[in-house]
Amino acid sequence: MLLTLSGQWSVKRALDRLAISRTRFQLLRQRMLSEAVWALELGQPGRPRKPRDVESERTKALRARVASLERELRLVQTSLELAQSEVGEAVRQRLLVNARRAARRT
Repeated sequence: MLLTLSGQWSVKRALDRLAISRTRFQLLRQRMLSEAVWALELGQPGRPRKPRDVESERTKALRARVASLERELRLVQTSLELAQSEVGEAVRQRLLVNARRAARRT
């Protein structure tokens, strides 16, 4: 039907290709044109809105997760350093006690 509207095909050629009557062809062409006009009238003027950037929302969520994990890592590192310093101090104290005992024996 569009080919007949553009002048590329004659109506007779379209009727032969589609194997329909002239009346049916006219009815279908009229319906097609009416629906095309209706579809154009329903459209909103201007450009369509851009879809929300889902990736940026995902990026924000991932950044927040990274920040949370970095805070957690700092807490664990601090706890580990404290534990190591306490253990180190306990070991030093024990070595000092052992050295004093050894010095008394000699």
